[in-house]
Order: sequence, then structure tokens, then C-alpha cells
Amino acid sequence: VKLISASVKNADLSSVVLTDANLDECIGEEANFKGAVLRGATLRRAKLSEAIFDDADLTGSVDFLGSSLVKTSFRGARMRSVRLEEVDLLECDLSKADLTEAVLHRANLTKATLDGASFERADLQDLQNWNQIKSISGARLTAIRNAPQGFREWALQNGAVE
Repeated sequence: VKLISASVKNADLSSVVLTDANLDECIGEEANFKGAVLRGATLRRAKLSEAIFDDADLTGSVDFLGSSLVKTSFRGARMRSVRLEEVDLLECDLSKADLTEAVLHRANLTKATLDGASFERADLQDLQNWNQIKSISGARLTAIRNAPQGFREWALQNGAVE
């Protein structure tokens, strides 16, 4: 499925199956993707601020390169191997999300909520504004890779676990 530059703003796409779909540059502010299956999809440079991806399946290298995910909710989402490179996650909710082996190069985490999320083996190279994370209690950091200097210690002091 190719929905390049499509507008799904405010759309109810809960439980939709879009495996391997191309949603590059889509406009999906406030769209509801709760419980959706987007395995292997690409959403590069998408505008998805305030969208809901709670309990969605985004496994298999889903690519959000350069996307705006401001105030987007990923509570409980399955995001193994997801690519969140150069993504704005300002005030994003990633509580209890599975980000095992995710790539967060240059991602902005200002005021993000990460309680109970799994970052096992995640690549955190050049993570931006990590010291402005809103909450990281119970987040699992086992074997994180390329974390910025001081991140691991700061996260553990603020409730993260290994």
C-alpha cells in the first residue's frame, strides 16, 4: 500500500492493518492508530503530532526518519527495531513501549514520558535533550548502545533500571 503524502488527519485508523505500507510524508495529526498493525511500514518525514499509536504493532524496522511526533502517544506499543532517527518526540508518551533494538539517533526527547519502556539494546547515538525527559521510572536500559555521556547514570538516578 502506498499512501505517500496522504492526509489522514483526525482519521480513525484503529486496528487497521498496513503491513509494509509506505506512508512517507503523510499528514496524520491527531489520527488514531490505536492497535494498528504497521509492521515494516515507512513513515519518513510524516506529520503525526498528537496521533495515537497505543498498543500498535510497529515492529520490523518501521522507519520514522525526520518525522514530527510531538505529543504523540505510543503507550504499550510494540516497537522492536523501529527507527526513530532525527525524530521530534517532544512531550511524547512512550510508557510501557517495547523499544528493544530501536534506533534513536538524534531523537529529541524533551519532556517525553518513558515510564516502564524497554530500551534493551537500543542505539541512543546523539540523543537530544535526554536530561529534559519528563519521567523515566522503571524504563529498562539493559545493554543500551552509544548512549550520550552521562545518560545512563542520569537515567538510573531518575528511576530507570538495568
